Amino acid sequence: MATAAIALPALAQNQDAGDTAGAGPTTPSLATSIVPSTTTELPTTTTTPAPVAETVAATPSPEEQLRARLAAMTPAEQLAFKLFVASPEERAAFAAYISPPPPAPVVAPKPIVKAPAPAAPAAPAAAPASSGGSPPNSFLACVRNRESRGNYQARNASGAAGAYQMMPNTWNNVARHAGRPDLVGKSASSASPADQDAMAASLYAWQGRAPWAGPGC
Repeated sequence: MATAAIALPALAQNQDAGDTAGAGPTTPSLATSIVPSTTTELPTTTTTPAPVAETVAATPSPEEQLRARLAAMTPAEQLAFKLFVASPEERAAFAAYISPPPPAPVVAPKPIVKAPAPAAPAAPAAAPASSGGSPPNSFLACVRNRESRGNYQARNASGAAGAYQMMPNTWNNVARHAGRPDLVGKSASSASPADQDAMAASLYAWQGRAPWAGPGC
């Protein structure tokens, strides 16, 4: 609603204080000021802007991005990626896993080698009657040559046998005396040459030359 403001006329008498005495009075001036004033008061309206919905897209983390990329890969691409980021030890283990083990070496069976049968001891050569050496070796060599010509399998009709021609009783007695019961009851000719030499040496040490009394030794 407009409101009119009207200013009433005013008589204004203006006289300078510094006018000289000879100056006449000033003419009164009618100052009439009619100032129309039109003021329109409008209601103040404050308009609040509607909230603008702001959509902020959330940025995925690097782990989420990696999982998304892996999910989009084919199985072969995923395997290649995992091998690319694997350590040397993991790569070696994977290679050993997918590689077939080498075939076991074929070991040829060892041939069975039979041990050779022990050779029979060679019969000592008959020593001549004049062969040297210290008793009883020289004497027994002489007896062996005289009685059987060095034949350890010699047999006599009297029962004497072996290179030293011992009678069965003599052989058994000297075997018992020498601590060889395994030879008791055996024929002297069936004993080994080494056993016959040992029994002859034991008999010589026990009874001397008496069992072989005779010429030539």
